Amino acid sequence: MLGMLMKTKRTTVFALMLVALVLAGLAASGCGGGPAGGVSSFMGQIQSGKEQAASELSYDKYSFNQIKDALGTGARTDSLKVVSVSEEGSRRLRRAGYQLKGVPSVANRLAGPRAGVEARYKPLLDAAASDLSDVQLELATAKAQLAYAKVTYGANMPQYYAEQKRIAAIQPRVRGAQSKFDTLNAQKQAELVALTSTAEQQYKTDKAAHDKALAAHSVSLPAATVTVELVDGKSTSGGSFVLAWTDGTWKPYSFEAK
Repeated sequence: MLGMLMKTKRTTVFALMLVALVLAGLAASGCGGGPAGGVSSFMGQIQSGKEQAASELSYDKYSFNQIKDALGTGARTDSLKVVSVSEEGSRRLRRAGYQLKGVPSVANRLAGPRAGVEARYKPLLDAAASDLSDVQLELATAKAQLAYAKVTYGANMPQYYAEQKRIAAIQPRVRGAQSKFDTLNAQKQAELVALTSTAEQQYKTDKAAHDKALAAHSVSLPAATVTVELVDGKSTSGGSFVLAWTDGTWKPYSFEAK
């Protein structure tokens, strides 16, 4: 009887050790617990179309919305590859449930205004470029005719002088067409520079307000960064998840596409 109990005990201990080894292997591969497991579980729900379940795995609903928007089409990837995991220790993060206004990037701020400038200048620049191309072709033709007249008639003949006069008449038109094109292009670039400067200043102002609000409504939590590759068919994109350790688990806090 004692022998059977000892045998049963050894079997139980062996089984527990086996389970521990399996779990360790899963964690090391990014399929078990830890920050990588938090990302894998979250993306698994997203890829299955179970947004409510994915939201419940997130830090809070605001984190879920930010991550979903940042993922964009990447939310429906064929596979997820964990590239690296970095546990950073404590980090100041937004308090759960507090809605912190996002700060659009300079590129996002510029997208609409830049498109407007491009659309406004495109027909003007296209027309100026066409005029310049036409008059340049006319000048090139005249120069070819000048060379032909010199060989055929000689440099002291009326035909040669006629081509010289034609070239002299065309050259100011070339300079004028070039100046018009350059002026339009310079005006366009000046507007884009001004828009960029305004967008950068607005970003700095909004970022300062954002950081101030975060400082007033933040908590210190263990954090980790998980870098991933998202594979969708033949295309691959990447990004980094920030996760927060709260309620005894790693929860996706934010995502930034690369």
